[in-house]
Amino acid sequence: MADTQDAPCAPVGAALPWPLEQGLGADFTPEVREARTETDALAARAIQQADAA
Repeated sequence: MADTQDAPCAPVGAALPWPLEQGLGADFTPEVREARTETDALAARAIQQADAA
């Protein structure tokens, strides 16, 4: 089950790839999407850990 603090971030997280996709066009491959998703998740975890400290 997701932490309740994650819920407000979900729409933002879902929107993050869009500008990159628009800018890269055909170069926005599934690999780029996956790398962006992993990077965003890492950043979110770091922010959550900092908030919890």
